[in-house]
Amino acid sequence: MPATSCDMPQTPAGSAVDPHRADRPWILLGGAGAVVALLATMAPSLAWEHYGDDGGELTVAVATLGVPHPSGYPFYVLVGHLFCRLFGWLGEPAFCTNLLSVAAGGATAAAAVALSLVVNRRFELALPPWAVTILATLGTLGTTFWSQAVITEVYVLHAALTLWTVALVAWWHEAVREGRPAGFWLWGAGLVWGLALGVHLTAGFIAGGLALLVLATDKTIWRRRVFWAAALTCLGAVVLLYGWLPLLARRNAPVNWGYIRSWSDLVDHVTGAQYRYRMFVFTGRDLAERFRNLFLPLLARQWGQGSLGLLALGLAWSLWACTWGGTPASRAYARRLGATWLLLWTPSAFYSLNYNIDDLPPYFTTTFVFLGLLFPVAAGAVSRLLSRWNRQGGDRLVVVGLACLIPLVGVGRQVDRLSLRHHRTAREFGRQAFAVMPPGSLVVSDYDGRTNALLYERWLGEGRESGTVIVLRTMLAKRWYRDHLRDLYSGVAIPEPAPGFAGAAWDPLCDHLAERILRDNAARPRFLVRDTLPFARQWRLVPAAGIYRVEERRRDDEGPPRRGRFRAVDLVPFANADYRGDPFLPGLRTDDVNHFPSLGEGEIGSGTGGVPFWLPAPWARSGRPSVITTCYTADFQVRIPLLATATVALHLAVAGGVSRQASGPLAFVQPWYEDGPGEAFPLTGLPDYREAREAALRFLRLPLDPGRRPLTVEIRSGGAVTPEPFVPGVAVFAMTQELPASLGDASDR
Repeated sequence: MPATSCDMPQTPAGSAVDPHRADRPWILLGGAGAVVALLATMAPSLAWEHYGDDGGELTVAVATLGVPHPSGYPFYVLVGHLFCRLFGWLGEPAFCTNLLSVAAGGATAAAAVALSLVVNRRFELALPPWAVTILATLGTLGTTFWSQAVITEVYVLHAALTLWTVALVAWWHEAVREGRPAGFWLWGAGLVWGLALGVHLTAGFIAGGLALLVLATDKTIWRRRVFWAAALTCLGAVVLLYGWLPLLARRNAPVNWGYIRSWSDLVDHVTGAQYRYRMFVFTGRDLAERFRNLFLPLLARQWGQGSLGLLALGLAWSLWACTWGGTPASRAYARRLGATWLLLWTPSAFYSLNYNIDDLPPYFTTTFVFLGLLFPVAAGAVSRLLSRWNRQGGDRLVVVGLACLIPLVGVGRQVDRLSLRHHRTAREFGRQAFAVMPPGSLVVSDYDGRTNALLYERWLGEGRESGTVIVLRTMLAKRWYRDHLRDLYSGVAIPEPAPGFAGAAWDPLCDHLAERILRDNAARPRFLVRDTLPFARQWRLVPAAGIYRVEERRRDDEGPPRRGRFRAVDLVPFANADYRGDPFLPGLRTDDVNHFPSLGEGEIGSGTGGVPFWLPAPWARSGRPSVITTCYTADFQVRIPLLATATVALHLAVAGGVSRQASGPLAFVQPWYEDGPGEAFPLTGLPDYREAREAALRFLRLPLDPGRRPLTVEIRSGGAVTPEPFVPGVAVFAMTQELPASLGDASDR
């Protein structure tokens, strides 16, 4: 750790004074405070938020003793399984694994307090223990750490064990310098480090910092029995934990990544062979850009803008203590421990910056915990500076208290954004999907989050007796995955690639095998999670509860359906945008990320109203736009023919586009009858799609005069304005004409 003092206190050799006993209440207080804060904001069930897509997979692996994705996380699986056994009476498995993250968050805060109290003594920061406890705990509870501590993920347990490894070595370091018995702390550090490596192999990145701290304490430590005991304990823990994975793999639990059957399978899985193409792929210029554009903004959000000044003060004082402050001996001591602190987090941060992955922020969880240790250093710097000016002790305490308020306010402002106590989106997705799937269904899934939510519901939720088969399309290119599916789902045809696909690229091979699986298991009800292009061309995809039912195409599928008195209106001939690209921008941008991925060709319902809407095939399949939009253009107008018969109402499925802070109507919808125009309905008050949840359509009912025969309906720009440099408007996805009940064809109902 960086230093802030000139004179290093020395306790006489052989002293029996053990300051750790006095530290224990403060360590427990810091851990308990973190647990209370995290528990109040913990997700009650499975969560996708905060990069939690892997939560379903991890929970299923934990509850069934399976093998999750590389590196397998064996100690996380073991501890998580114990939590499910011990606390299963409190809630579902996802609640228990979320609770594990909360407990690990408390353990991390406790380790930060323990480490900071050592630093406070070794460098005479003159901080009262309560201030150290507050600052160290707040330094732990940054945005990234908090976000991972309220969901099911491995990063917080990894951070807890990593920080406790360092704290135990620091206790050993302090005990050796003060002449107290110390061997137990070093052995304990070896054990905890081995467990940390059993959670995530990136715990190995602290090796340089640990080695420097150990050698700075005792240059001949390698000659001592306690060193080898600690080293062998660490190695033994790692070997036992990862050696457990092949035994778990033999059970073929629902989650069985790698399908480990040989030594090479184990090595590939533990070392993340399938992810190596993502590692260390950036040039120096790329790294500089990622540091500027990713790391620095993420750092600025951790504890609020004001806390950055406190971190800078702690770093500046540490540099002063290493270069100009104190005596030559104290400066040398400060340099050794300052270099230790740098080596504890910079290798991991460098690796994370070099890792080409979308969910990058969680990889910096431990990095920011180490940076948060600067808060007590900064407060100690202020306290020592005031003491040089002979200020009263009360004045120093006031200033230290104000220093504690800076990160407290910054962290407090982020609680609402980080809290997931009411979030049940992922679990509800799984429940709704299983509610529409008959027993024995086959689901070909995309997206990690949705796949894992379905796995959770299938094996731990309401689908346990359903016999549903869940196939992750994007992993079908792996032979081990196909073997795993065959063992897991007996009676399901899982083919091998056709000869012509032997050297195919990853995505075409996955599509080919998924298509074969859908065809070879046609006797089962079949579903897709994503309206993937190759399948949508061959089957009719009917949206159902956020997934798609696969149906064979028929010749009479062409054109909008007619159901009872409801007649779908075909918008395709008049559409000017596409919901598979950007439904709010006239023209076609199919390279964009899908704004409404839950929409696909077929029929959707209006929720409680039950009005059927027909969605045409998107441009990506049909070659024609599918959505009418009034966004981005101030002068749009189109007339759409209606069935020329008495009509009760028009129903619209719409979404607001670029409507944030819009004043005025986003669009006008006006019916035209045989005898002239009808009333123009303004569309107002629609939420901006950028604030709406995925596929959050609004269903509007516009009453028509049943005594007049409509001919067309006109949709035109509304003239709304917004502070943004865009023309606000709407996207009309579908339209349904409602006839009087007496005119409905009973055969269609």
